[in-house]
Amino acid sequence: MEEDEGQEQVMSEIHLGCPPDAKSLVSRFTILHSSTPFTGGSEQITDGNHQRYEEEISTCQQFTLDKEGDLVLPRKKHKREIVIDTCDLILIHHHVTTVIPSVGLQIWRASLLLGDFILHSIRTSSFFDDVVALELGAGTGLVGILVTRAAKTVFITDMGVDILDNCFRNVEMNFLTYKYNEKSARVRHLNWQNSWPPKVIQAEEEFMTSPEYKYSWTSSDIDLVEEATILLAADVIYSNGLTDAFFNILRKLMQPGSKKVLFLSLERRYNFTLEDLDIVAHSYRHFRTFFEEDVPKSEGCAIGKPTLKESSITTPYFIGKRLDIATIPQYIQEYDRGGDTELWEIRAH
Repeated sequence: MEEDEGQEQVMSEIHLGCPPDAKSLVSRFTILHSSTPFTGGSEQITDGNHQRYEEEISTCQQFTLDKEGDLVLPRKKHKREIVIDTCDLILIHHHVTTVIPSVGLQIWRASLLLGDFILHSIRTSSFFDDVVALELGAGTGLVGILVTRAAKTVFITDMGVDILDNCFRNVEMNFLTYKYNEKSARVRHLNWQNSWPPKVIQAEEEFMTSPEYKYSWTSSDIDLVEEATILLAADVIYSNGLTDAFFNILRKLMQPGSKKVLFLSLERRYNFTLEDLDIVAHSYRHFRTFFEEDVPKSEGCAIGKPTLKESSITTPYFIGKRLDIATIPQYIQEYDRGGDTELWEIRAH
């Protein structure tokens, strides 16, 4: 992406341990099979070799490609077999730094938190079993890939060819390696600024053969999304304009009486503003104006919740409940949740 040269770069805290000269990597995340802390350490799962996977690869990787472009997996050792009994892996190709319009090429903390919630739900309930789910702003596709373990169909959506190509690459890479339910995942282009439903292509054969329509919608896709019961979004709250567009399309997807529920994870980010003469989480505050919080009466009003007079919406269309992330075990090991991540359950009134 030569057009990004010279522009300000941003980097997710998840990438702080990546090689400083790396442009893009394949990072491997360890997923525990239970909430019991894993003490074996990632070094028991790797060979300790810094092999290459097309571009540079992070220090905890063990995968490479043959001349035909297929994954070459090392032979299992006895010690490795024991570890695999207690954990699983997911591979994600991502960039280390990007400009802000391309942050979907990075891995963000909130997506790993949402991943933990999905894994816990799958392992303790049937909530995700055989559902149709739609992920908004999927980025690298990590969240959607995890949902495919249980769901019937998952629409993994974002916009921009670079982001969608990378997302599709991650979907294929994990299906080839870990035999997830490949048929359940559909990577699609979705611009929140446009109306719903999006424009559909007419010819299925054209869809299968033309690169131009690789991420386009079919009429059968639209019908399936109408049946969707679960919507997902991770770390899409960082720009007021983007938040406006997000809730605009969310309102179209969640009509009154809709059975759809959105699970949204985010990270509060603080900046100094001249308007407030203070360090505030401005984007987070704007996000909170779009719904009424569902809190127990004993707790009273939520601290920091804008009043309706401060909100651009006089009658909130949505109702949201903040979930207690302390009750969600950390299955994905290679990240720290920090103190500013949150998980919300949002429904239409």
